[in-house]
Amino acid sequence: MIATPKNYLLISTVVSLFSSAAVIDVGIGFQVCYALMAVNFLLFAWMGVVHFRRGMWLLAGALLVSGAVGWFQHTNTATLFAKQFAGILVSAFYFSCYYRLTGDDPTQPFRLYVRAAYYASMLGIVIVFLRLPFEGELPRLQSVLPEPAIFALVTLPAAYYCLDRYRQERTCGRELAAIGAALVLSRSSVGYLGLLFLLTLFFARSWRRALGGLAVVAGVGASLYAASADFRVRLDDTVRAAGAGTVEDANLSTFALVSNALVTTRVLSVHPWAGNGLGSHLLSHSVYIGDVPGVAQFEEMVLHDRYTMDQLNAADANSLLLRLLSETGVLGVVLVAGFIWRYRAPAGGEAGVIHAAVLVYFFAKLLRAGHYFSPEQFFFVFAYCLTGLCRPAPREAAA
Repeated sequence: MIATPKNYLLISTVVSLFSSAAVIDVGIGFQVCYALMAVNFLLFAWMGVVHFRRGMWLLAGALLVSGAVGWFQHTNTATLFAKQFAGILVSAFYFSCYYRLTGDDPTQPFRLYVRAAYYASMLGIVIVFLRLPFEGELPRLQSVLPEPAIFALVTLPAAYYCLDRYRQERTCGRELAAIGAALVLSRSSVGYLGLLFLLTLFFARSWRRALGGLAVVAGVGASLYAASADFRVRLDDTVRAAGAGTVEDANLSTFALVSNALVTTRVLSVHPWAGNGLGSHLLSHSVYIGDVPGVAQFEEMVLHDRYTMDQLNAADANSLLLRLLSETGVLGVVLVAGFIWRYRAPAGGEAGVIHAAVLVYFFAKLLRAGHYFSPEQFFFVFAYCLTGLCRPAPREAAA
């Protein structure tokens, strides 16, 4: 690509989607991508693409209402709310400007993202096999991301896009092989569940394909369960812990999910409709975590030399769905579901493929990652909205 300000902005932003491991500890976790965003905002202004969309006013209003709920219930603080409010709006505003570079056409940015996911996957595969002789067993792949689950979260949409492009046009085969292999090597429960959802979505586009697809999904799921001890242990532990309502002897992944689910259940028992307010889960966690059966053994484990393990994912609830329920209640989840329904897109064409690929991201994000403004989130949110606004031209009436 020619070196122009526009191309710099397109590429640097896509690279930043994979930068969540680049964090500087200055009392809070300062992500390097925030500095990049500040520089790029200046270029957005210079190029005349700064734009605060009407929908963002609605978003800001909804967030303020949630903040007011927490304030009046005395279940939140102004500081916790302000951090989330500012982070969400700044990130949304950034990608609002970003997509103006391409005239609100997400195709070129998404293709660049798929290429970046391919490179990240190839690098991850190389790292795994370089580490293998020193570790004695095959390490889990995470590439340049902070953990395997985040790698899976960020690359799953690219896997769907490549799968569809390969079926329709016999293109992206190399990318599909590399990203698919990397997802398998990640041995991430979220990645494996995301792959199963991806295949379900891929085959569900017609009744004829759906029947065969069910057999494929069932076969792949059984194979992953049998072949991956990591996946099998996490799944079995989570089902057992959730069913028994205790985290005793659970692995850390299961503990983080189930303990936050039990905390969220306590929040909903008191404030089911609107939760405790945006940003409040950290406080809710501190109030209720001591009541979670089996938590005592985790209070003796130290996390990063500063926190005890019972504080694992205390701020983000380990899952966006759990965090939404805890902080915004049933109404918040209904609004998110309404958003997904409002911007649904017809199948067909590259826009439809991108739209479906982002649905895979939403599934994995709701399941695992509770951060409201991770580097990649609003890249996918805007891609979903803009493809959802694409409607095929009506057929001309027959003469």
